[in-house]
Amino acid sequence: MKRLSIKPGLKDMALSLRALPLLVRASYVLRRAPPSRAMQWLGVAQDSPAPVSRVCHAGELALARRIGRAVQRAARGLPWKCDCMPQAMVTCRLLQQVRIDHVATIGGRLAGEGDTVAPGTFYAHAWVSVGGEVVVGQATSALHTPLAYFVAESGSAARSPN
Repeated sequence: MKRLSIKPGLKDMALSLRALPLLVRASYVLRRAPPSRAMQWLGVAQDSPAPVSRVCHAGELALARRIGRAVQRAARGLPWKCDCMPQAMVTCRLLQQVRIDHVATIGGRLAGEGDTVAPGTFYAHAWVSVGGEVVVGQATSALHTPLAYFVAESGSAARSPN
């Protein structure tokens, strides 16, 4: 019986290598640049989560998932904490490069009784979705109330980043 491998393939490793310098840059932008500069990575601000105008095809969604996993893998390899915001920024940048429409969302919530910090502490979270499916930041996106949306529409078909 053949065992399924969960190790990333060469294309996935190449995506992770592309994400590494972008994660370094995004982390720097978040720490040193004005917030407006970081928001430019995400797309155009919207008042509501209006769906993107183009339908997402299965191949685009599969590539978006691969990009999301590659960014998360690269973030785990950095010597500092690279959490949801730089990961969302880099995922958006890579999705823009391959012309896949996406929505980045920044949300927040207040800590409750079950949290390890004082009740009332504000938590922020960023996630990116393609075709209605979260590809980065999915771990806690359902717990947060969306506060801001950023949309990037390409208007053309996706192409392979490798």
